[in-house]
Amino acid sequence: MIYQSAKQTAFSGQVLCLLVLFTVALVTGCGKQTSPNKPVETSMARYSLRGDLPNARPNHFVGSDACRECHAAICDQFAKHPMGKSIGTPERMETIETYPSGTIDVAGKRMYRVEQNEGVVTHHEYELSPDGEMAFDQAEPISHVVGSGQRGRAYLIFKDGIFRQSPIGWYSTDDRWDLSPGYTPDNHQRFQRRVGDGCLYCHAGQVDSVGHDRYAKEPFVEASISCERCHGPGEDHIAFHRKGDVKDQSLDPIVNPDRLSVSARESVCNQCHLQGIYTIPRYGRSFNDFRPGDEMEDIFVCLVNPPSTGDEDTSRVVSQVEQMRTSQCYIQSQSLLGCTSCHDPHAPAPSENRHGYYADRCNACHNDRGCSLPPAQQQESPANGSCIHCHMPADTQTNVPHTAQTDHRILRQPMEKRSRSAKPKSPSTAVEALQVFGHEKLIPTWEQSRAVGIAMMTQAWRTEDLNLARQAITKLIPATTIQAGPEAMIAALTPDIPSLNEVASYLWLTDNPEAAATCWEHILELAPDDETALAGMVLASRRRGNTQDATRYVDKVLRITPESPQWLTQKTKLLWEQEQFDQAFETAEKLLQADPTLTELRQWLADSYREKGKPDHAIVHEQTLKRLGQ
Repeated sequence: MIYQSAKQTAFSGQVLCLLVLFTVALVTGCGKQTSPNKPVETSMARYSLRGDLPNARPNHFVGSDACRECHAAICDQFAKHPMGKSIGTPERMETIETYPSGTIDVAGKRMYRVEQNEGVVTHHEYELSPDGEMAFDQAEPISHVVGSGQRGRAYLIFKDGIFRQSPIGWYSTDDRWDLSPGYTPDNHQRFQRRVGDGCLYCHAGQVDSVGHDRYAKEPFVEASISCERCHGPGEDHIAFHRKGDVKDQSLDPIVNPDRLSVSARESVCNQCHLQGIYTIPRYGRSFNDFRPGDEMEDIFVCLVNPPSTGDEDTSRVVSQVEQMRTSQCYIQSQSLLGCTSCHDPHAPAPSENRHGYYADRCNACHNDRGCSLPPAQQQESPANGSCIHCHMPADTQTNVPHTAQTDHRILRQPMEKRSRSAKPKSPSTAVEALQVFGHEKLIPTWEQSRAVGIAMMTQAWRTEDLNLARQAITKLIPATTIQAGPEAMIAALTPDIPSLNEVASYLWLTDNPEAAATCWEHILELAPDDETALAGMVLASRRRGNTQDATRYVDKVLRITPESPQWLTQKTKLLWEQEQFDQAFETAEKLLQADPTLTELRQWLADSYREKGKPDHAIVHEQTLKRLGQ
């Protein structure tokens, strides 16, 4: 399933946070006009903290079909692996779900149903009146299915270059439809949850990106996880072998993870399977920049909770990578134990002998001692001779409902400890306590501080925590530069756009809106389509009372995401203030198509239609409100 909290940039949530602050009632007032911003002065360059952006990564990908010419058997084997089935269109993915779903009653008055017709899958959200009459039925065609189905599946809608997630997912363990991870019955994002680079990086093979979280008309160069995700770009490898008789195979440019250092080998797996609280690309890097052979720390700073202090009831709701690193097997092996010690990256464990398969891997190290229990007791039910049943049991304390996660702590006496201990505690998410995962020496101190600052400022913005914001800015900028003023701060972090967005957040939170606007404008000079900065400029323009500027920035965002309810709300309000009533009605009707649950907007439309002499239009919305029980 898609784990929204895992691989995402810390600043990606800022757009939504900005929108929450200024998505207000349609007829509220706005602030007074203030003076325009001054540009950042070039004399401030002496404060610069950032050097040149790093070079682009090698990008000579050829796709898995090119590998099949010589490696057909492995390609066929990998196609059956969950990674080889990580994402695809509904017509190409094996159907494991129940169609039609019938009524899925999991979110109060809102109900769902899922249909499949000639390969086309449609998710519906609807509400009924007390007498059973349909109040609304929003149907969204599914473009892509995420997940092999081993644990479950999520479903995406692709439109206007943007992926959004359906609130309904399939859970294989229980053979049921239910709310997707992260959704709650009383408050969720419906069909509007954006799915971007941080999610697709781990669930897809290779995307065709046209900007941050935006994709080409055909969004995937290769949909499912591919050969090149673990072996690197293959063009030079193919050219090397087509030269003919190549005697020195060590010159082959393809990456064989078995020949890498331990940390580089594990980084191939950790790039996706290490689910930190925040995973932040390093300066000038993006999620798509990792190449096999890199250390994970070359591309990312992953912030995780502090390790366990040894208390066995400490939560297991952390990534399996973190669990494994606390195990005695990992520690006593001097870190030689790794993912591929137990898992074949090309093929899943055989379902008919899964426990025996893993027992063989345990015995590769423990065969001289074996199990301490008498043989007869080892074979008793429910263990039936299985090492992992006792030492790596399935644990339901996960962030995904209806699923279990194998406990990778490999405890010597887990059953005894679990029976004595209290319910596992949830991990702390206090951003101040987070630590950098891995080899800190590979990441310069300033980049570690940068990542912590981005994470702290993101949390400060979400909670409007001024004290945390003041702590965060000191992680991003030296005190002397902060004292020099906003222009020096902006100059210091140029062209580091993620950090600049955090500076703007800090300036806004600390009641310096004009300096925040200066920062957002500067970002837009560097990246004209940066959604966070555009959102900020709408916020700043509204505060100034500059309706024309606010409209201009809203229109820019709507060109990027034309069906966003937040931006359509802003556009409706701005048009109404400018007495462009027909256009305001048209935009509001489009907004209701994107989100029919907006009863306050529907009431406003009914009242406004009557006010403007359009009673027939008013009646339509009044009837819908009646069916909705409003």
